[in-house]
Amino acid sequence: MAKQPDYSTYSLTDLKDFRAHCNSTKYPEKARLLDEAIRRRQANLTEEPREVPSINLQRLDKPGSSRTIFDDDTFLPPVGEYAQLLPVFDRWGLIADFDGPDSTTKRMLFVILLLLLSLLFIFPTIPNYPTKALAQTHRFDVVPSSVLCQQHSPSTITGPNQFFFDLHIRAGNDMFTALNVPQAHCQQIAKQMKTPSKLSLWHHRYLIHQLGSEGKEDNLLPYQQQVKQTKAVIDAKNGSHWLNAIGLLILWLLAFRTLVNAIKPGSFKPFSS
Repeated sequence: MAKQPDYSTYSLTDLKDFRAHCNSTKYPEKARLLDEAIRRRQANLTEEPREVPSINLQRLDKPGSSRTIFDDDTFLPPVGEYAQLLPVFDRWGLIADFDGPDSTTKRMLFVILLLLLSLLFIFPTIPNYPTKALAQTHRFDVVPSSVLCQQHSPSTITGPNQFFFDLHIRAGNDMFTALNVPQAHCQQIAKQMKTPSKLSLWHHRYLIHQLGSEGKEDNLLPYQQQVKQTKAVIDAKNGSHWLNAIGLLILWLLAFRTLVNAIKPGSFKPFSS
């Protein structure tokens, strides 16, 4: 049987705390001893108070152990020097102190991790369909092998009752796409292309900026109209990225003090008041 600690060296507050965490069903003897110690201490409250030594939450009968004084199956979170290794939150965010012989490595890893997390918020906000001036696009004359209109879900750009399509034009192994084409216009172009005829298209990275047929450069999709439709898709997509901006702001607010510690150690201390 393990040696019982001397409960007379503990304060009344500590005894009550130990009793609250002691399983009286599994450890009735310990519970009884704690109850008696509490009663004795309460009976002697009128006596002159004496200084009680501070209590280490580690097990007293096994120095160096992280087990508590309650029993072999009950544990408390690590305290003392172990807690200093963990970042903590105060009213203003996350704080980690970078002490120790390997502090330089820890500081570099934190800065790299913060930058990688920031990139996760930034990358989705980069437009996927950049438009170019007509002079910067490439002209391609082709007889398409297939023309397909692919429907969007109800458009968040124009309202739930209007539908827009992407016009896909395949020529050999290449696929060219015009974004956000009105339904009737897209279906008209697809119907017209059932009879193979030569098309002239201006594209940048296979994104159509202008489309014409029968020797006309822009009778199907004029440049100004198509660029406007494409930009509407980009703007609608970027409009939802305010959540990414808020997330990035929160990340930097929480990490700011730790970042300062990584650059200049000791600027902010954990558990600051």
